Amino acid sequence: ARYDVIAINTADCIFDPNQDCTTPESPGPSGDTTESDSPDVSISLPPEGSALPNETAPAWNGKDRLNILLIGADEQQGGHNTDTLIVVSIDPVSKQVAMFSLPRDMVDIPLPPGPARSVMGSTYPSKINSLFVRVRNRADLFPGTSRTRGYNALKSVLGNLYGLDVKYFVEVNFAGFIKVVNALGGVTINVQSPLVDEDYPGPHGRIRIYVPSGVQHMTGDQALIYARSRHGKFGRGSSDYDRGQRQQRILLSLREQLNISTVLPHINDLASALSQAVRTDIPRDLLPQLLGLAESVNTKTIRSYVFAPPRYGQEGSRNGLGFIIEPYVSRIRTAVREAFIIDPGLEAQRETLADENARVWVLNGAGSVGQASRLAAYLEYQGLTVSAPTTRPSQPAGNATRIVVYNGAEDRLPSTVKLLQQVFNTTITPVTDPTATVD
Repeated sequence: ARYDVIAINTADCIFDPNQDCTTPESPGPSGDTTESDSPDVSISLPPEGSALPNETAPAWNGKDRLNILLIGADEQQGGHNTDTLIVVSIDPVSKQVAMFSLPRDMVDIPLPPGPARSVMGSTYPSKINSLFVRVRNRADLFPGTSRTRGYNALKSVLGNLYGLDVKYFVEVNFAGFIKVVNALGGVTINVQSPLVDEDYPGPHGRIRIYVPSGVQHMTGDQALIYARSRHGKFGRGSSDYDRGQRQQRILLSLREQLNISTVLPHINDLASALSQAVRTDIPRDLLPQLLGLAESVNTKTIRSYVFAPPRYGQEGSRNGLGFIIEPYVSRIRTAVREAFIIDPGLEAQRETLADENARVWVLNGAGSVGQASRLAAYLEYQGLTVSAPTTRPSQPAGNATRIVVYNGAEDRLPSTVKLLQQVFNTTITPVTDPTATVD
């Protein structure tokens, strides 16, 4: 009965976007707000016209692909910048999942046909993280109330960009994210590449951040820093691409570690954190079905996309906005459209490699900035778990690639060895080293 009461009170806050159970968000580990408060141009809009009807979209039928927008919001000093935007797309039949991240600094996102397009033009002329605030009080641009209109706008605009019907949203503010992670006892993350940020905004000025590669257990504060850092240098830190990858990695790590044994000891703290920080328009009666669907998903096969430069956009600057990213819309739409094209051979390979669970490092002996991280990402796509530490190879191989396998691991990792030999077109070098921490 006690758990029922806790669940009901928490659900009342989470599942009704028109309710306000939040507490004011104060500066957290990110300190000042310059990191999140994007400079913005004043979009000249005509006087407000007639309010649109408050339409209710048809509920998900349980058969079509389900698309949910995940939002990470910075609400410091009364703002509401939607700095994290991830659309999770789930095929309920094949159980395939794709995650699409859009950088907060992307501009000129195409607007869907309708009043907003008529007023603002064919594209949104500012950063996408400002759309929520820009339209939430304009009843003539998107349907909804002042509390729900911004969410409806984001679902509509991102759905139009991706060619998807984005049914629902789930939002968590950054202060609440810290509380949720702490209430769960922290989160364990496989840090693929070391994170070095010499210019992270701390509570009393800029500070240096270093997160080594490998498995790390993080508190809520540490996980938020890991998710938000964007000033790394020398290929070891952050770009919009690896920032998006890190945010997705945190979500997947939380999903993998969430179970009843970790939740019950912290149920009061977790309920409080969720009720203050999380909002969604998912109907309550869909929750059991969605939880069942989530349980059936294999997180190891989730396809991850971050629509960042150079492949999916071009970096630049614009008066009044500062740093911007201009999207390559056709490439983004093609990637989304092809995300669920099934390759049975690749899926089988991923399953086999996941069972072997090899520990793989990619060491950059060529000195090309970012090469190891890009290669690690490719091997992860193939199904391996890979880190790219900054350690240089002990024996430079010149222009040749070496595959070093330690302590007879080739006998228990035949599929891993076969894949690496095929990718690099070379044979393995067996080495005996009791101090080796990788395979």
